[in-house]
Amino acid sequence: MWCQTDIEPFNEFPLIPVDFSSNLVNSIFQKEYYSELMHQYIDSLNMAYVAFTRARNEMICLAPLPKNETPVETAKISSLSELLFSCFLVDDVADSKHIVLSEKYSSDDFLFEIGKPEKAVYKEKPKDAELRQMSDYPIADSRDRLKIKHNSTEYWLSEQNLTESRLNYGTVMHEILKKIITRNDEEKAIHEMLISGKINKNESEYIREEFRKFWNLPETEHWFDESAEILNETTILLPSGENYRPDRVMLKGNKAVIIDYKFGDQILKSHIRQIGNYEKIIQQMGFETESYLCYVSLNKIIRLQEPLHIT
Repeated sequence: MWCQTDIEPFNEFPLIPVDFSSNLVNSIFQKEYYSELMHQYIDSLNMAYVAFTRARNEMICLAPLPKNETPVETAKISSLSELLFSCFLVDDVADSKHIVLSEKYSSDDFLFEIGKPEKAVYKEKPKDAELRQMSDYPIADSRDRLKIKHNSTEYWLSEQNLTESRLNYGTVMHEILKKIITRNDEEKAIHEMLISGKINKNESEYIREEFRKFWNLPETEHWFDESAEILNETTILLPSGENYRPDRVMLKGNKAVIIDYKFGDQILKSHIRQIGNYEKIIQQMGFETESYLCYVSLNKIIRLQEPLHIT
């Protein structure tokens, strides 16, 4: 058992593992011992209740005969067989409506028997000729409700070069940026991807070159300093059950800087709506916000308030 106590010097431990045995009766964990013992008895009785109420026709029980063939005091009963044996030896009951169990018990062969064995009668299954056949079976068209996801964020295109697949490239870069708190974390994150087999050596060099371009952007110097609390891909759960996950949020006092990375070759309206939702939600939390879209492949950063001309 894992126990707690206010008694010195044991109170210096938040939890203490002790062996469950009767020796605890004379220890400082006496109360915990009796509590656990009571719960074990209740669990055993609950299990016995389930076992004794599931039989449909007959129930046959085998139990070891207690060493003492006389009724045992209730407080000294330690097993289900002792409990049954004590019940079978009781000669009187408080209510005349109840069966006197001792009348059904034979002390010669230690057998308690009530009722008579009967052959179980089950309803016969209908013959094949009597089965009803449906000429028409209505179904619901699920094509508008079910969609197949053809790719996964954890699926790595092992036979496709990283530089040839924008999807794979974006997935890898997102995974690395998720692990980067400050610029010093870059090499460690790339190395983890390399040793896990998600990228090869040539791809790691390509990624390093991409990051050299990324760090040359003027904003990244402020995004990856050590002066703010960083939340990378942290889920925001709304009361409605919806959840959102910005790529990077930096918190400085009452100010929040929101960054979303994009790895495609186009600036889309959907990107603006996406980060706009992030900004609105975080503003509702009481923060003043700045929002940026970072197009790594285009080597371009757009602040949300800037006027955009998107095709």
